Formats: sequence, structure tokens, C-alpha cells
Amino acid sequence: MYHKACWSTWTPGVQIGFAATKGSRGPNGPKTCHTAVVRDQTFISSYDTSSGTVRGGAGGRGAAPGGWARRGADSNPDKPPGESRPGVVVVVPSWGQRCGVAEYTRFLVDELRGQGFAAEVARGQEDEVYNLVRRGGFRVVHVQFEYQLFKPTGLRHLIRQLKARGLRVIATVHDFLPGQVAANRLIKDEFDAVIVHSARLREELARIGVPLERIHVIPMGCPRVVLGDEGATRAALGVGPGPAIGYFGFALPQKGIIELAVAAKALRETVYPHLKVFAFAAPAFFGTGYAAELAACLAGVGLADGLVLRTEYLPVQDVANALHAMDINVLPYKEMAYVGTSSAVRVLMSAGKPIITTDIPYFDDLDGEVYKIPSADPAHIAEAVLYLMANPAKREDMVYRIRRYVEANNWTRIAGRHARLYAHLAATASGTQPWDPGLHAHDKAGYPQAAGWVEAADAAWTGDGQPRVAAVPDEVWERVVRRFGKRG
Repeated sequence: MYHKACWSTWTPGVQIGFAATKGSRGPNGPKTCHTAVVRDQTFISSYDTSSGTVRGGAGGRGAAPGGWARRGADSNPDKPPGESRPGVVVVVPSWGQRCGVAEYTRFLVDELRGQGFAAEVARGQEDEVYNLVRRGGFRVVHVQFEYQLFKPTGLRHLIRQLKARGLRVIATVHDFLPGQVAANRLIKDEFDAVIVHSARLREELARIGVPLERIHVIPMGCPRVVLGDEGATRAALGVGPGPAIGYFGFALPQKGIIELAVAAKALRETVYPHLKVFAFAAPAFFGTGYAAELAACLAGVGLADGLVLRTEYLPVQDVANALHAMDINVLPYKEMAYVGTSSAVRVLMSAGKPIITTDIPYFDDLDGEVYKIPSADPAHIAEAVLYLMANPAKREDMVYRIRRYVEANNWTRIAGRHARLYAHLAATASGTQPWDPGLHAHDKAGYPQAAGWVEAADAAWTGDGQPRVAAVPDEVWERVVRRFGKRG
């Protein structure tokens, strides 16, 4: 419901080793994406340049539980290929890109590593998945499912090949599109278990025939960050007298950034002459051009005054500290034709300040932790800001609820729930078997290619020099464009 008061988040011994992006060349040289590493509740994420393909197990929390030394799966001389052990191969084609699903996977696998659980990440080629499973002796493969990233026919083939070899295959379904009949049939028929992030998404999958006993509701994890001094951050940002309104998420048309700017202008002209909006809106990998278009639009219609648009890709730690310096944070998403869950709102929650969201399915899993408005109409945004600024007790109650939610759903707890599900599924698997992955062609970085699924071509680059996911075929890109708008 929205408020009407203002209207007339085990087994010790192994550390993760995973594959980063291919050695794709951009305008500034080869690029590699490094994971966000969990260290003492501080999250660090960075994009650096290097050459070639990177595999390894750098980072971690130090000594593993029980005195075990964690190490990469491939470095264990006592673990012959094909011998089964607890662990998982996670499949996400957009790994290494600025993608919400990839970011989610990064937090999950890093926390699994921190708990001593074996894991590998594959970008999707069949032989790559087979080799990781065979070398690691894993029993479970976990697909991070998003409609735009997979071809149903190829994914079905991979699932059946894995299950024929005694593995269990599960999926996290990040959102639900009713019209995607072939993909939804795959979700219903092929996976041994399905993870969703909300009860609403569970209902949608049950409606298309997925048995309830196969659906597991595991909320999206919340990052726990070390927050700095609020006053110092406000001064560094140049907040001034305030108030300050924050936004965080990809720069995309449906996020309501323009509507937020309109509301802010109205508030400056009537009530808060020193109000500023700080929008941390990096471009998504599938829509890199929109951030520039957004900046031009805001300037062209007089909405840039009092709005600080930050389009660089920042570490979660930095973003959360900036949002902690805001008075209120806002996610004015527009209604979308699919059911999902917001990852951006978890970053806002880690900042510990009141949050305004629209009352759409993306936020169905939240209630009193956020203040919901009916739509992204600028009037609704402005009225909600006025109401919360005038009601400190309400803001305090929201912050209390946010802190409880973050603690209950932090990534340590959420990864633990995943590990228990993996262990349950592995116990019922018939075990992995060594097999010859085949004599497929290999790409220039050494990855084996399996024709007929998500093939790895030479990396394409968008017009402004940003890398496009090498594993995503053109027809999938067209679906992305149709859903989210113009390609970068």
C-alpha cells in the first residue's frame, strides 16, 4: 500500500576462483572487471584495465572457519577431476559488465567465498561450464536467469546435458515477463529448483505452473557498509543548507530521473530554495548513450540547476556514504510490464536514510521500510518529500525499520541460505562424472565455444567506447533495445 497522508539479505576449505571478462580491447586498452570483495563488512568494487582473461581467487577475509586454508579450486592437488564436493558453478552471461544481475552475482559469490564455500562463475559457453564442473567435481549449477541474457533453446540444451550427467540445475529468476512463453515454459519444466526474491514473484511462477515446492523465496541481499561522518560527506559533496535528495541506479528512461528533477525544481521555487538532488546514475551496459542524452535533456529544459548528475561507475562503499549524507533518497520508477525486485534500493537501505519509492511490483517485497507513492508524477514526489521533511518521527521510524531489514537480509545470511539449498540439492544428485567436453572451436582468449547456445564472438564495442557483452547474441540485444530503449 502507499501512504495517503500527503495526498488531497559451511563447508570450509575452498575459496572461489572465477572468470573475469575476456581480453576485449576498448579505447583505453584491454579491460577486466574485478569483483566487489567483502572484507570486514566493507564492500570494494573496481573496474581496472589489464590484458587477457583473468582467473583466480584473490581477496577474502583471512583464515577460513576451523583453520582451513582457502584456495582456488584448480590449485587443490588432492582433488582429482570428477570427484564431487560441495560447491556450485554460477552461470551469468553478463559477468564483468555493468549489469544488475552481474552485480548481484558478484555479491553472492564473494560472500560464499567468505564462508569457505567452493564456487566458480561461468559466462555461459557449454564447454566452459562443463570444464568447471568436471575440474571442481561440483554437483550443482546455478543459472542467474534474466530473459535478455539467454536463448531458451540453447539454455534448455545445456540444462538437459547437465542433468543427464547427474547434476542438479537451479535458477534465480530475477524478474518475470508473462509474454515470454518459451522462456517461461523452460522455467516451469527444466529447473530442479527456482529462487525468487519476493512472494509476488513466487505467485507469478506458481500461476504458470511451477510447483510451489520447487520455488524458494530468498530475498536479495543487502550490503553492509562502513558509513563515514555524515557532516564531512555533506561538506565534500557541497550540499549547502539543504535539504539534499539522493538517487542511485542505472541511467534509464523508466527510472524517473527527469520526473525527480521536475519535482526538485518545484520544491526549490516554492519551499526549499537551496534543495539539491544528487543522482548517481551510471550508464547500463545495454544503454550507454542514455546518460548523455539525459544530461543534455536536463540542461535543455532548465532542470540542471540544483541537480548533480554523477555518471561514473562508483564503488558501493562510496555511493552508500554519499546517500547517507542525504536527507531523503528517492527511486521514482515508472510502472513496468514485468515483475521484479530492485537491487538499487538495497544500496539505498545500506545508507540508512528514509526512502521514497513508487508503488509498483518492483518494490512489493518492501512495506514500512520505504514510503510509497502512487506514481512517478512529480507532484507525488514533491508531496512525499514535503511530508517526510515535516515529520522527523516518521523518518526515524523508517530508518529503524530499514536497519532491521538490512540486518535480517545482509549478504552473510542470504549467502548462507543459498549454501544450505545447494547442499540439499547436492545430497540428492547422483554425482558428477568426468566427460570429454568435446572438440569445439576456441575463441582468441582460450575459452571453448559451443555452437548453438550463447556463443562468444569477438567483443563488440558501442559507439561511445563501452564494451558490449561478448556472450550476448544480436537477437538478444534487439530484445534489450525493445524493452529498455535505444542502444548506446
